[in-house]
Amino acid sequence: MNGIAAWFMGFGMVLAGPGPDDLDTRVRAALERARPVLLEHLQRSHGGQLALLCLAALHDEVPKDHPVLAGGLARLLEARLDGTYDHALRLMVMAEWSECPGRERRAREDLAELFARQVGGGFSYTNENPFWDLSNTQYGALGMRAAASLGVRVDPERWQRLLRAVRAEQNQDGGFDYSRGRHGSYASMTVAGIGVLEICRHHLGAQKVPERLQREIDAAWAWMDRQAASIGDPQALHCFYFHYGLERAAILSGRKEVGGVDWYRRGAEMLLDLQAGGGGWSSGFGGRRGPNGPERGKGSPIDTAFAVLFLRRKFQAQAAPLTPGRATPVQGLAAQADERALEAAIAHDVARGLAAFPELLECLRSPVVLRRKAAALAIARISRRDFGYVPYIDPAQQEGAIRAAEAWWRAQAGGR
Repeated sequence: MNGIAAWFMGFGMVLAGPGPDDLDTRVRAALERARPVLLEHLQRSHGGQLALLCLAALHDEVPKDHPVLAGGLARLLEARLDGTYDHALRLMVMAEWSECPGRERRAREDLAELFARQVGGGFSYTNENPFWDLSNTQYGALGMRAAASLGVRVDPERWQRLLRAVRAEQNQDGGFDYSRGRHGSYASMTVAGIGVLEICRHHLGAQKVPERLQREIDAAWAWMDRQAASIGDPQALHCFYFHYGLERAAILSGRKEVGGVDWYRRGAEMLLDLQAGGGGWSSGFGGRRGPNGPERGKGSPIDTAFAVLFLRRKFQAQAAPLTPGRATPVQGLAAQADERALEAAIAHDVARGLAAFPELLECLRSPVVLRRKAAALAIARISRRDFGYVPYIDPAQQEGAIRAAEAWWRAQAGGR
């Protein structure tokens, strides 16, 4: 059996449906149970909590014309927000919402509100607070990233100030604290530090960051390696907040494991175990089960949003503007898309032929396995070659196969 035939047979087995213990199947079922309560929380929320729930609903692929989400998005646009978290989250929502009216203007306004809260490089709760902390700073960086993806110019000096401030806060053990010297290193702040450093590096470019930055990021991951037992531990401090931060940091750094632990599988297993009977999640303060914990009820709005965001795993290593018509169907596939959506996306891009190749090549490097599978199938159908690419293997280990596919495309397209 040749390589492509064997690969198609293996892919056909995937499409035939996973076994009853398959993690993806259980995650899909959990998200289906969670959606009604997610929307119920969204309908009752305001301010920054509303922004977080809107972001979770968008990642959960709730149709934007769904009455609850549409109403929540409209309320969010008109809300008078106060604080770094609120403005950063609204920017993150706008980056996911291509139909947002006046999106670039609104993004400039929220970015200006963020910068009013940037103190010494980091971000504080309000523009009246002279001290910054790493939690606000993490979301400030995410808001800057979202604004930049929408075409709003961010002065490089803003990134430099942010980078200098966070680098200076790293503890000698490699980890990070909420503010240096306050508690000592802990997991949620260490992944926050990693995330900010990675975002700054991306926006400044390799030529404008210190050579030792990679060593500092490696030291933070080494600290996390030693704390790998906290992954999937419901008693971890600020458990759900931590796991969503871990997801972002791991995707930004391209890490599938931490201390030998598959961070997504371990975290997803925990969330599946903790899902409340009503479909939501509630960790209690610091990750400990409270009286309205995961044993009963519909959970808390914030914990439910963090759980959905983690399980959906739609955060991207490189933020890109989502303008109408820009993304191909394969690029837009969700991590848990069903067979019908998968085949429809593949068929659409195959029909485009060589015109779809640039986007399909980009998808071969996607952190979302299903997008890699779909792109590989579409490329194989267009070219009648597999180029030795296997979607289950880390894309970083398959640059040769990806370059071979790109070379074929350039040759067919006249060397462009």
